[in-house]
Amino acid sequence: MNKGINRLIFATFILLFLLTLPNFSILWAIDIKGTPGTDNIKGTVNDDDIRGHNGNDILDGLQGNDEIQGEQGNDILNGSEGNDYLSGGDGFDTLNGGPGNDELNGGDGRDKLFGGTENDILYGALGNDVIDGGPGDDRLYGGPGNDTLRGGPGGDYFRCGPGVDTIGTFNPLDGDHEFGDCEIK
Repeated sequence: MNKGINRLIFATFILLFLLTLPNFSILWAIDIKGTPGTDNIKGTVNDDDIRGHNGNDILDGLQGNDEIQGEQGNDILNGSEGNDYLSGGDGFDTLNGGPGNDELNGGDGRDKLFGGTENDILYGALGNDVIDGGPGDDRLYGGPGNDTLRGGPGGDYFRCGPGVDTIGTFNPLDGDHEFGDCEIK
């Protein structure tokens, strides 16, 4: 049996606005910011702005077109459904775009970026990153460091950055294009 105390403490003000009409309700979450410790934050079905702060956080936007920023720490960011913007910040982060046309920015550190099923844009930054667009017509950008870029089914655009970047899945018959000093496996 697991025993413990679960609580939710926010370092900044959260503004929730609830509009209720006959047979219709709307809830907006304006801003959610975590604490300096480790946080597990879930958004709403609407468009959320979620920021993790300093700890090793798990941030999940759920539905809606969300903006999720991990800031410092080794974070896991899940965009879930919607067209989301995810930014890992400093640390060894994992970013999962999910369904929707997402933009993922790894930030500084050895990051893992996974686009999802649609047409995504993924940016590695400083560090040896793994950048995986998944299905769809994706744009993958390696940053400084030795990055691994994988596209998947669909016409993908690969732009290799400073360092030794490797493209793991390159198929010109799918419409893939590469620019920069890339090694193709």
